[in-house]
Amino acid sequence: MQDVVLVRAIKTLRDAGCPLQKVREAKSIIEAHWSERLTDYVLYWDGGDVVALDRWGNLQSLVLRPTQQVLHLVAMPLASWRTEARAIAIAIPHTDPPSHRRAAGA
Repeated sequence: MQDVVLVRAIKTLRDAGCPLQKVREAKSIIEAHWSERLTDYVLYWDGGDVVALDRWGNLQSLVLRPTQQVLHLVAMPLASWRTEARAIAIAIPHTDPPSHRRAAGA
């Protein structure tokens, strides 16, 4: 079972352009943590490091700076938010603001 997971991880990393040296390091880390609940982790290749995302949303470097936390990245679907906002927007007619005149003698 472990061999199947390792082969798939290695192939996926190599297909994504991960250098062989980093693949070897990631493989060692996967093997070292095999007894832990691997379902709690998702691995990412960011172009320079293999990063683990745990079930709490923490990101941790696995190769460049092992065990060091990584800046959290947030993906925002701006186009879909704009479409959603347009769908629920209500047209408000433009009116001139009321004038603020002082009462005579005040």
